[in-house]
Amino acid sequence: MKDKWRTKYRKSLDRDSRKQVSILTGFDIGLETHVDAEEVTKNTDQPEAEIVEPVKSIGQLRSCIAHCSENKQNRTLKGKNLHEILPEESKKTIGGSAGISANFLSNTGNYVGIYTPVLSKKVTERLNDDIVSPVLDGKLVLKRATECTNSDRTKNDAVIKLNNGENYLKLSEKMQGFGPYFRSGVEENFSHLDQEIDRIILSGFQETEGNYESKLIKSSQQLEEIETEKHLEYVTMIQEKRQLVMEEVIPKFESISLDEAGAKELAEELEIQAEGDLNAEDALNLGKALLDMERLKRCHIQTYSYQVCVTEADYRIGAPKIRDAMLYAQISSTAMAKTGSIPEEEKIQKIELDGKHVHRLDPLEDMANHLDKEDFVETGVYSGSDIKVVAIPTLIEEDSSRVDGLRTLSSSGAFTEEIR
Repeated sequence: MKDKWRTKYRKSLDRDSRKQVSILTGFDIGLETHVDAEEVTKNTDQPEAEIVEPVKSIGQLRSCIAHCSENKQNRTLKGKNLHEILPEESKKTIGGSAGISANFLSNTGNYVGIYTPVLSKKVTERLNDDIVSPVLDGKLVLKRATECTNSDRTKNDAVIKLNNGENYLKLSEKMQGFGPYFRSGVEENFSHLDQEIDRIILSGFQETEGNYESKLIKSSQQLEEIETEKHLEYVTMIQEKRQLVMEEVIPKFESISLDEAGAKELAEELEIQAEGDLNAEDALNLGKALLDMERLKRCHIQTYSYQVCVTEADYRIGAPKIRDAMLYAQISSTAMAKTGSIPEEEKIQKIELDGKHVHRLDPLEDMANHLDKEDFVETGVYSGSDIKVVAIPTLIEEDSSRVDGLRTLSSSGAFTEEIR
């Protein structure tokens, strides 16, 4: 059966009929420093394994590394003065989900715009040359992002690779005053964006600083006005923000993606029991529960061993096409894990699948039983009277060069590819 899934993965790379689509990403973008844990912990005594936040010293960082390594956790923590803590020669790349997805979608042949309230030259230097940004110049126009810088402030994050790439610890610096919303000049011209853009992918709500309540409500009001289909990349956040995002922000999106930590967080808010690893039944129940929200029609949940997308029955994309888009995006994610860089279309097409391991099919078997559809394990698609369900087993990259940003490629890639 796994060989059949390898064949499906291979067929998803057939891109002859693809068209170019227009995508706008926002709001979180910055620079990421990449460090191997051994560079920070070598020649030191074993520290006490604990989480300290914000991380302000090398000692605190080592304690956090020890905790995440021992517990095999992916964690994102606030950090301060990262340039003083991390090795000077560390590699820097484009960071933030909006930045990573913009370069990736540009690499794979799409017309891409990016919007963030604070855009610095240091950031635009690492964006692809063909990426544009909406600005007000008498009227709303899309200019090359390199011509749209408006600040010398740059958000800096750091990603520390743990356990030979199985896990990571991410340190995120505050961007003072950050709010995930559009400036008034862009807001007044949303109708123009609706004409120019096919889909919008937004992230960074967890980074809201200052009076986050008023900023998230303002964002909600703006999202209400945008007619273009919008996709939210949800990231774990403190409970006060989470409850407000649940009430005000998520219902204004047509689509949402969640990693396992985010899925368990929202499951708890919705009183869905999900202990230990997120099992297939929990994921299905969460997907169906989220579809009850105002606008949501699509919920994409990503775990280490499987991905599942639950949509309304009348969602305009057919289940097989959703599956093929998820497969293509997962291959792209695996390509980045292998090389450490955001892949271009040529690298994605050339990835060797014969030697790649496919995760166990147990989650798909559980879904087949839950949906009462025996061939679901083989096809990964279900179309019922109330919902569609699509699931795929993930690929295993045993020697990862990169551990962060993979979810972003799987999420933004699937949401984009299904309309190409």
